[in-house]
Amino acid sequence: MFSSFVDEEIRVCQLPKSEETFINKADCFCLRIDQTVAKPKFLLYSLAARQTYRQIREAVHGATRPRINLGFLKVFEISLPSTTEQIEIIQRVEQLFAFVSQLEVRVKVAQARIDGLTQSILAKAFRGELVPQDPNDEPASVLLDRIKAQHAAAPKGKRGRRSATAD
Repeated sequence: MFSSFVDEEIRVCQLPKSEETFINKADCFCLRIDQTVAKPKFLLYSLAARQTYRQIREAVHGATRPRINLGFLKVFEISLPSTTEQIEIIQRVEQLFAFVSQLEVRVKVAQARIDGLTQSILAKAFRGELVPQDPNDEPASVLLDRIKAQHAAAPKGKRGRRSATAD
């Protein structure tokens, strides 16, 4: 399992079992887990938690290139319930993640409906279908004719010439 706590974003990943050699970058640390004591996914979720981030962040030092002391990481403690409880916690967290994923899908669908509704309302507004037509309203063609007549009847202002001024 690899993790990085230097940035604001917590990054934790569990590597699959492999015979390949991996290179760990400087800002990450690697854990080898005794699975009789800790379940990898439990540690993954624990390390990704904001509370853990805050605790580890306090040990970060360096102004221009933040680092965590390896000695601190070696003695950093994570509370481990029994493996049975860890499994229950993992299942509950995954249920909640699944629920959040479903909510995200529902939000996207609702947003698409809202966008479509907005377009539909705008189209109806331009067609004049949002409110019932009042028979006493003047038709648009009559209003346009009246505006044209007023514009034609209005006196046109004369444009004056500018006089050239000598400095």
